[in-house]
Amino acid sequence: MEILGLAAMVLTLVGWIWLVVLGFKDHWGWGLGIFLFGIVGLVYGFMNFAKAKVPTILFLVGIILYI
Repeated sequence: MEILGLAAMVLTLVGWIWLVVLGFKDHWGWGLGIFLFGIVGLVYGFMNFAKAKVPTILFLVGIILYI
């Protein structure tokens, strides 16, 4: 059970960092919004799903595993 929680945290963290980087590459406002409020990362990921597919899926899977 502890390994699953650790894997969930790692997946969420990697997906979030990746989304922050993509957000800053797109516009500083997106990057700052994702950095401060994680849920904005999901909004950004779904709005730009073609280029943010992998980090959005990582972020979602991590959140689902954590729950």
